[in-house]
Amino acid sequence: MVTIYEPDQSHLSLGVLVGISGSALLFLILFIVFSWMYQDKLRREELELIEFYPGGLYNYQKIKAATNNFHDGRRLGEGGFGTVYEGTLLDGTAIAVKKLSTTKEGMNEFVEKSRTIAGMKHPNLVTLMGCCAGKNQLLLVYEYIGTKSLEDALFGSDELIRARLDWPTRYRICLGLAEGLTFLHEGSKLEIIHGNIKPANILLDNDLNPKIYDFGFAKLYHKQKSEGTMSYSAPEVKDRALEASADVYSFGVVMLILVSGMKIKTPRAGGDTEYLVDEVSETRLTAIVMYINLGN
Repeated sequence: MVTIYEPDQSHLSLGVLVGISGSALLFLILFIVFSWMYQDKLRREELELIEFYPGGLYNYQKIKAATNNFHDGRRLGEGGFGTVYEGTLLDGTAIAVKKLSTTKEGMNEFVEKSRTIAGMKHPNLVTLMGCCAGKNQLLLVYEYIGTKSLEDALFGSDELIRARLDWPTRYRICLGLAEGLTFLHEGSKLEIIHGNIKPANILLDNDLNPKIYDFGFAKLYHKQKSEGTMSYSAPEVKDRALEASADVYSFGVVMLILVSGMKIKTPRAGGDTEYLVDEVSETRLTAIVMYINLGN
């Protein structure tokens, strides 16, 4: 008699189950490891922390929290090169964050330039505190200056701050601006040319002391200047390398605006635009002097 033994189905099923479970577990472990590595790589690429000086730790999550995820209510202003947000760090430090978009090539230049000027101190300069960079985005972290720009003070809707701009204050603003520029050109080892001096880049603190903002990136901004910015520049600057004399010219234009209280350009009938500098160049100073003497 021939006896036929059936395979042990329970034993076979258990072996298959153990094999499948082991493979699945191995796959899960590998998936978790590679996912973690990929996410870590993305985090580092997305926004790599650049630490400029001991204790100056600024990472993306902290800046994001400080600005309430770059909420519109925290927006201080917007220009051709980026948007500025107000923020508060966990330790209570008030900051202003400039959020820029740039190419990968431009990113390297911005980071290197940021390294050189971070922490530079002068009473008439806005201090760059730190920087985060990565994936076509750059965040510049500045000290927060509480009041307004010179442009806002002169031509904004706040009558109270404009009333504080008496002649001694305007003289002090001119003097502070001159001292800040002198430090950039001669007082620091870097010999920095601002290249974009205008009322919007001169911030006023609570005592209306001037602080020059957005310095150190002249060569990176130079080719991207808007028509409005070029109104403060000498005509020959457009076609040649930046020099300190370019800042001196712009300083003169700002002084003219500050003393006269007149805007850099005024729309006229027929779609024409009248430029303040042209009026001076054409020796039409009498009208400006009368404008000042009338208390404007």
